[in-house]
Amino acid sequence: MSQNPGGYLDCLKFAVGLSRTNCGCFDNPDYGNGSDKPSDFDKSESNLFLDEIPGLTLDMVSAATDCKDGGLWDLMQQAREEGIKQFVQLFLTNLLTTNAYKIKPISPVCIGGNDFTKQLTYAGTFGGVRAKTNNQRGGIWKINRFGVLLQNSTNFTLSVYNNISATALAVYQLTGVAGQLTENTLPATLELPLGNDLCKQLEYYFIFSSTSASVKNTLLDCGCSSKKAQDYENFVKMSGISGNVIADRAKWATTNYAYGLVICGDLTCKTEQVICSPTNSLDYNSDPMAMQFATGLRYKQAEVLVEKILATGNLNRYTMMLREELYGKRNHYRKMAETMLFGDGNNLQGLIDNWSLTRNDCLKCFDNRIGKTNILV
Repeated sequence: MSQNPGGYLDCLKFAVGLSRTNCGCFDNPDYGNGSDKPSDFDKSESNLFLDEIPGLTLDMVSAATDCKDGGLWDLMQQAREEGIKQFVQLFLTNLLTTNAYKIKPISPVCIGGNDFTKQLTYAGTFGGVRAKTNNQRGGIWKINRFGVLLQNSTNFTLSVYNNISATALAVYQLTGVAGQLTENTLPATLELPLGNDLCKQLEYYFIFSSTSASVKNTLLDCGCSSKKAQDYENFVKMSGISGNVIADRAKWATTNYAYGLVICGDLTCKTEQVICSPTNSLDYNSDPMAMQFATGLRYKQAEVLVEKILATGNLNRYTMMLREELYGKRNHYRKMAETMLFGDGNNLQGLIDNWSLTRNDCLKCFDNRIGKTNILV
C-alpha cells in the first residue's frame, strides 16, 4: 500500500486540536529546550481537542515533561502526529481486509525493452515515449531511474512533460554508453499522478533531442511476462513518439519503439487518500463517518500521549501514585479507538465496514463482501 513517509497525512493534522485553553500558565515551555504554545494550538477542524478527552488534563501532561522530550506542547504535538500515523495505519490495514485494489500495484516495473538490432532512424527533431493514463484518481507512478540504450556514448537531456502545462515537469541529464544498457538513478523519486480532475486522460511525455542522442531500436515492453505487461497497461499505455515542435507533442506520430528508453519505478495508488487529501478534505459538519473518524483519531492520540506520560523519566505523582490508573486510561483509549473502527456490536457502526471509497479510485469492495471478519490491531 502506498503511503506518505511514516503514514502521516497532512490533511489530518488539524482534525483534532491540541487545546483551546487560554490559561497563561501553559504558554511557556517547562524546560529551556521546550517549545512555546504554538499559534495554531486551538485549530480544530472537528471542534475536538486532545486535552478535553475525559480523563486527560494539561496538568497531567505538564507534570510529565522533561529535558529529553521537551515541554508540554512538544509532548502534545508529538502525540498528535504519532497518533495520526498509528490510526491511519490501523485503518488502512483493516480496510484492505474487506476491500481490494481496483488495479493491483506493480512494484517494481521497468517499461522499455533492452533487445535491439540496429540504430533507430526516425524523422523529427525530438523523440521519446508517451504514457497515456487511465485517469485513476489516487494513482501514482513513482519513477526512480531511467535506462538508456544508445548508438553512441554521450550525455543528453531528457525532459518530462504532461498534456496540461507547456512547461516541463522535470529535466534530467542522462548518460549513455554505446551499445550498453546504462542506468541513471534519479536524485529524488519523480512522482507522477495518474489522475487529474482537469482532464479526461492525463498524459506524460519523455522527450529528448535526436541531435544529442542516437538510440537503438528497442521496443516498448517490460522484458517480462505478457501478464505483467498487461498489468502495467492497466495504469499506463505507452507509445513511441517523434516530432519537431514540442508544443505539438500530442499530435506527433506514434510507433511501438521505446527510442532506447527504459523507465523504472512503481505503479501504485495512494491508498491513504481514501481518507482525505489536500484537495478532498473530510467534512466533519455533515458527514457522520468523518466525525467518527476524528473521534477515533483523538482516542488514539490520547493513548499515545498517556504512553509518553508513563515513559517519562520525570518523577511525579501521576507516574508514582497513579500509575495503574494511567494504564487503565491508556487501555480505555485504545479500546475506544478500536470501537470507532469496528463498531460496538450494537448501534454504533464501525468505520471499516461503512467508509466511502469514492474519494479516489484505489479500492473497491470485495464482490462477496459480507462484513468484517478478521480485525487487525
